[in-house]
Amino acid sequence: MSRRFVISRIGGALLACLGLVPATAGAQGFGVYEQSACAMGTGNAGVAEPCSDGSAIYVNPAGLATGGKTLGAGVIPIFGSGSFTSDSGRTTSLTTLKAPPFHTYFGWGLNQHVTVGLGGYTPYGLGLKWPLDFRGRFVSFESRLQTFYIQPTAAYAVSDKLSIGGGLVLAVSTVELKRREDLATVPLGTVPGVTFAALLDNQTDFETTVLSAKRQTGAGAHVGVLFKASDRVRFGAKYLSRVKVSYDGTATFTPVVGTFRVTKSNPLGLPVGASLESAASQVQASLQNQAVSTELVMPAQFVAGISVHATDRLRLMADYQWVGWSAFKSITLAFSQAVPPDETLPQNYRDTSALLIGTEYALRPALRLRAGYFHNPAAAPDETVTPLLPESRRNHFSGGVGMTLGGATLDLAYQYVHHADRRGRSTNPPAGTAPTTGLNDGLYRESSHLLGVTISRHW
Repeated sequence: MSRRFVISRIGGALLACLGLVPATAGAQGFGVYEQSACAMGTGNAGVAEPCSDGSAIYVNPAGLATGGKTLGAGVIPIFGSGSFTSDSGRTTSLTTLKAPPFHTYFGWGLNQHVTVGLGGYTPYGLGLKWPLDFRGRFVSFESRLQTFYIQPTAAYAVSDKLSIGGGLVLAVSTVELKRREDLATVPLGTVPGVTFAALLDNQTDFETTVLSAKRQTGAGAHVGVLFKASDRVRFGAKYLSRVKVSYDGTATFTPVVGTFRVTKSNPLGLPVGASLESAASQVQASLQNQAVSTELVMPAQFVAGISVHATDRLRLMADYQWVGWSAFKSITLAFSQAVPPDETLPQNYRDTSALLIGTEYALRPALRLRAGYFHNPAAAPDETVTPLLPESRRNHFSGGVGMTLGGATLDLAYQYVHHADRRGRSTNPPAGTAPTTGLNDGLYRESSHLLGVTISRHW
């Protein structure tokens, strides 16, 4: 049996699992752009005039320079549904698609010019689970990702019109992937170029693989600027640098209990029904738990925008967002054992741009209504749309309300995300070959609902 072949394929799965991580501060992939119910209500537009709940630490660090003290915390659960319809007409539904990203912010005005703060937010935090009879289980039947950012921040009000701010970013990331292994893809050691597919059916489960990397860290920087052109017009911009994360992961293997027999006529002349238990056991025994490591660069992000107070009650906002996804070109895996050898696999993501628009209306001084919209193009190329990451273009529609209750503010928001249908694949490419659109064999459909709650106080 070819131990090298089997583990190489499994290594590729870990590559895909860790490949979830670079879905950074945009909403592509597994990224979560919603880090405040207030900002979420306006479609996340607000880089020129962040909310007063402390989320300026994430939206634009320069916006923290408001003086006084600010404390804010909240959660934005994500609920969704999805399915894959194969070209043969069979539809399989996701059994899970949800996550509870949370955020917390604190700011302290040292004087009328300098404010320092500390923020924590979850820019990645989703999970997908497919049923075990789904043909895509050999790519992934369960995946979870959570990345928490910790950001100490300082902001300085240069004048009444100009503020600057920035801070370091510490990313703490955990990923996990579960998948099945297909015996039919494993070569027969006795016959060069022939796999178990010559003896039994494709998609024969013989091993469950769990791939994980926990509490891995990386660091970067986050800076911003705000300019008040007049009493009614403000401009803002921020830049979030690339963040490199080094992952030290593990791969564990558990045999699938079953009976392995010849199911078809074959060039070896083995009779249908003949036992393959011994051969399958040799393959299972060759799969030893081992460590694997890699490095990923999370793309840089630039956002610039404007905020216009059209009237004393009505505020309009628009942001332009760019994410440098082209930095995610390939990943190299380094294994702890001699077999398999290190390998590099292409990803070939492309940069994306998005326009975010939002509005806020003060119905009363203590009651504000919000609405917003933005569109995200897909960063992943057509050949990498899989059960692990069935990414597509997304349209986000949001609304919210902010209420001042005593000395505190309660912000509530709802967002509906429509994912465009997108063709993708449910199988891996042959070992040693690059994925192509020729492997795409069905249509992925998804939709998501987000509920945001943030409680804050500014004094």
